[in-house]
Amino acid sequence: GRILGPLVGHTHHHLRDSADLVNKLEGIVIPPDYELISCDLVSMFTNVNQAEAIRLAEQRLKDDATLKERTPLKPEDISKLLKHDIKLAYFWFGGKYYAQPRSLGMGKLTSSPLADIFIENFE
Repeated sequence: GRILGPLVGHTHHHLRDSADLVNKLEGIVIPPDYELISCDLVSMFTNVNQAEAIRLAEQRLKDDATLKERTPLKPEDISKLLKHDIKLAYFWFGGKYYAQPRSLGMGKLTSSPLADIFIENFE
């Protein structure tokens, strides 16, 4: 939301949704000998390292001059909260509960911006 959301989406390759892609491609002519391809990350959340994503997020929070306008929390405190939130990443499959001790939880509000931060850093 309001704390992590403004930290992502500032790279050249970021797309909000398919409509954003259509807008960015408008007016671009692809030469006949070129092909337009797209790449998708498979199982992105389950392949993002929690500790690294949180470390990267904390660094971006420290570098964010507008953070104080969004929250009185310090980057270190937000990082601690993220660690606690991520530890609660459980899912139900085949009649059993499973923990995700090293990756980001599917469906968690914090997972999407943390994954974006991780991938933007990777780019």
